[in-house]
Amino acid sequence: MNPTKHPLKERVDADKVDLGYLEQDQPDHHRVISDLSTVRIIWAVIINIGITVTELIAGLLTGSLALLSDAAHNFSDVVVLGITYTGARLAGQKPRMRHTFGMGRAEVLAGLINAVALIGVTLFILYEAYVRILNPQRISSGLMLGVGFVGLLGNIASVLVLTLKKKKESFSLNLKSAILHLLLDALSALGVMIAALVIMFTGWVYADPVAGILIGVLVLAGASRLLWEALEILMEKAPSNISIEKITQTLLSIDDICEVHDLHVWSISSTTLMMTAHFVMNPEASRSTEEVIIEARKMLAEEHAIKHCTLQPEKSKCHGTVDDNNNQA
Repeated sequence: MNPTKHPLKERVDADKVDLGYLEQDQPDHHRVISDLSTVRIIWAVIINIGITVTELIAGLLTGSLALLSDAAHNFSDVVVLGITYTGARLAGQKPRMRHTFGMGRAEVLAGLINAVALIGVTLFILYEAYVRILNPQRISSGLMLGVGFVGLLGNIASVLVLTLKKKKESFSLNLKSAILHLLLDALSALGVMIAALVIMFTGWVYADPVAGILIGVLVLAGASRLLWEALEILMEKAPSNISIEKITQTLLSIDDICEVHDLHVWSISSTTLMMTAHFVMNPEASRSTEEVIIEARKMLAEEHAIKHCTLQPEKSKCHGTVDDNNNQA
């Protein structure tokens, strides 16, 4: 007779367990697919490092606050892109014993960090613009214009590198935050160019800090929206584009389902929806519970983009059946 093994010796290494049994109808069912590749992120980082160095040198030479602010913003983009890539790689990992839903929330946390970083940079820009309005300085508008143009082209190139051949609806919160950084930098560079032209033709030096303020306000609005979206996901709020009523009606439209309750919808990441619900089978159902669940999952995926759902069948009688009516009488 074999001696009983100690439970601790039976423990499985959680990092080596394949949770394939958790995958229901789809391969990698809980997995959030990374939407960033190594090559794309490296190119975007290289471009932004080049822009940062160019604008920093030009900003010091010209005394342009708009250029220095944009240089700081582009440097934050380098950091943000690193965070974005890290979040995407973590989110793309397969589920494990200790992380049965995978690491999908990593890209949400990365988006949250990016949004906070944007807000911090924006507040700095606004403060520096206020100081510059109180103490205006003469600026070399020609160099400012040229460097602003280089920054504009560089940021547009970075956006194209990250988004080329990708569907907009597949963008994660993490990727959207990185793209917002780059688009706002492109807008910032455009603001630098406009300010340079104003100074060049009118001599109005206040155009530089005014451009910084306008850029800062736009950045703050976009960053606040991203921050709110990340917080909603982390608080497990039902996504704003999802209607609980419509999902309920979809389930009730299926033959042999006569009641739905305890329905919950939330997000693991900005691109991965989760749902649980209890439903009551019609006592006179002509199909098995498994067949009904398969149809329900198919409809939820096609009509509401919910590819992961846990449906709990119940055998209690539906309201309005013959027995219920007799009891009420």
